[in-house]
Amino acid sequence: MVTESAPIVALVRRAIEMLVEGDFESLERLTASRRLTAAELKEAVATQPGRLVMPPETEFDLLRQRISDECSSDEICPLELDLWTPEGRGDVTLEFTIKMTDGNAGIEIDNLHTL
Repeated sequence: MVTESAPIVALVRRAIEMLVEGDFESLERLTASRRLTAAELKEAVATQPGRLVMPPETEFDLLRQRISDECSSDEICPLELDLWTPEGRGDVTLEFTIKMTDGNAGIEIDNLHTL
């Protein structure tokens, strides 16, 4: 059951940092190799138009609100977040699932796709 959004936002932020930095092996470990492997993540990022950068803080504020609104009573919560390039909001969406186990949040990357 999700009761506090801050640790989940921090987890999502770290996952996006790993995508932006190209640290796909660490991202695979963070997600416990669920769904997408490091090679699949690398390929998905390589096929996207433009270089990825961290989204602005306002995107994480919106995510925090969505978690509070949509995930407050769920142990499994699917979410999406648009990724950014230096030019602004990109055409890439990160689909991920937050899973709560014994009060700890985990993340699975479900998909990276172009809009």
